[in-house]
Amino acid sequence: KLLSAIRVCGSLTSIDLSRNKLTSFGRDLSGLQSVASAIAESSLLTRLDLSVNRLGAEGSRIIADCISKSSSLIELNLYLNFLGPAGALAISDGVASSKSIRELDLSANKMGPWGAKAIADGIARSGLVCLDLSDNNLTNNGKDVTGIRAIAAALAISPSLEELNLAGNSIGPSGAEALAAGMAVSQKLSWIDLSHNVLCGVDAIGRGTHIVEGINALAEALGGRDTITHLDVRNNALDDMARQTLRDLASSRQTFALHMYP
Repeated sequence: KLLSAIRVCGSLTSIDLSRNKLTSFGRDLSGLQSVASAIAESSLLTRLDLSVNRLGAEGSRIIADCISKSSSLIELNLYLNFLGPAGALAISDGVASSKSIRELDLSANKMGPWGAKAIADGIARSGLVCLDLSDNNLTNNGKDVTGIRAIAAALAISPSLEELNLAGNSIGPSGAEALAAGMAVSQKLSWIDLSHNVLCGVDAIGRGTHIVEGINALAEALGGRDTITHLDVRNNALDDMARQTLRDLASSRQTFALHMYP
């Protein structure tokens, strides 16, 4: 019935299929394949929510093919679907081939550094405007920032990305420095969430050594970019000096939303 409705309804523009066990916990992809086929055929559907359906890497390939064929889909939510690095690669290719996707939620999908590199390629080749990569362990608990560096490089050349959520990825000071370099030359970026990222080298329970280079690099990059109007750095163990640096930046701008406190 659902598939028939998608195919024949002349006014259906949004579908929420979240938390529906579409793959029977990853064991049966036949239903997902049918849904994807119907969506690819639709010329009116603009929003699709498939969050929390255990799509996995195999399911992501089905969805990637769907979005590459869809002429109307603008917003796609794949939150918490166990995509992993292989799924990230598939979705990245699908988004790069899409003529319509502008908003993509890939949060909480265990992508890791390799997945971050795959998505970075998609950022550079697509028309994405809003991207959520929060809670994906993109640095392998702070041990590998190569994926963050790839995302930073993609920011520098993306013709369209305006909003980026990287919260909860243990980016650390070196990752912050890399991102700052990309942000400083980004064409469109206006909104970025870097909360819960150990930006100063100290985690939520006080472990680590306080390092200022990451925050200083971010402040310097933002100081030269009036187009960036929103920064979230909550829960990063900022000391008084780091907070003052960011306050000074915010006070020098007419339009700037700064979030530093929980």
